Amino acid sequence: MALSSSFIQLWQDRSFRNRVQALVIDEAHCIVEWGDDFRKEYSGLAKLRDYIGQDTPILAATATCDTEAFKVIWKSLKFGCRPFWGVDVGTDRSNLLYMTR
Repeated sequence: MALSSSFIQLWQDRSFRNRVQALVIDEAHCIVEWGDDFRKEYSGLAKLRDYIGQDTPILAATATCDTEAFKVIWKSLKFGCRPFWGVDVGTDRSNLLYMTR
């Protein structure tokens, strides 16, 4: 959606871009999982960096990201040498029960 033709027109509008305070991408692991085949738009999210500029913060949130996926997300969204703040709470979910029959 963010890369649809109607949104591209918005991204090209300077007054719209100036009002963008941050870009938030939820389920960022989908960039890795879906970016090459199922949802190719995910692999194109880096284009948004070109529209919003280097000074607009980007938040990429995911609860299921291993180190390799993190590297792909970092590169895909053109984070470069920016300051980084992250929280890794691990994958232990004691409130979940995994069961098979």
